[in-house]
Amino acid sequence: MPMLSRKADYALLILSYLHHHPEGGCARGIAEHFSLSRGFLANILKELCQKGFVSSHRGVNGGYVMNRPAESITLAELLEALDDGFRLAECSDHEGHDTCSLTSVCPMKTPIRAVHHRIHEVLRQVTLAELFPNTQSVAELIPLLGMLPDRSDIAESGHRSPCSAHPLESPSSGVTPLAEVLK
Repeated sequence: MPMLSRKADYALLILSYLHHHPEGGCARGIAEHFSLSRGFLANILKELCQKGFVSSHRGVNGGYVMNRPAESITLAELLEALDDGFRLAECSDHEGHDTCSLTSVCPMKTPIRAVHHRIHEVLRQVTLAELFPNTQSVAELIPLLGMLPDRSDIAESGHRSPCSAHPLESPSSGVTPLAEVLK
C-alpha cells in the first residue's frame, strides 16, 4: 500500500516542474514532460490552484506558477491539503476521529498512533525544496538518501551535489533538512 496517493504523487511532479521552471508552465507541457494524463493533471492543477499552491494565468502566455517558494511548503502541508491528511491506519487520525470498529479491543491502537505521529513529524520537517534537487542526476540523489557514500566525482560536471553546502542545511524556519531527518 503506497503512502502517497496518485494525486499527491502527481502534485509533487507538477510542483517540481514549476519549481525548476519559475517562469511557469502549461498543463500540456507538464503532462508531456512526465508522460501523464492531461485530464488528471488538469484536475490536480485546478486543486493546487484552489488550495493556494499555484496560480493560473490565461492567454497566449498563460500557464501555471508556484505561489510560494518550495522552501516554505512542507510535505505534510501538501498531503493534508490534497488528501485530507495523512493516516497510517484508520485509528491514527490525528484529529481523534475513530472509525475503526475494533478500537475498543485493539492492542495495536496506541503503538500505531505513536508511529503515525512520528511519521507526521518527519513529514512536517521535510520541505518540497528538499525533494526537488537542483539536478536530475541519480548519482547525486543516492548520497542524499544515505544509500551510498557521497560520490560527487561521479556527478555530472557543473552540478553540485545536494549533500554539499546548501542554504537549507541551516534553515532559519526551524525545518530540519531531509538529509538530517533520514540519518
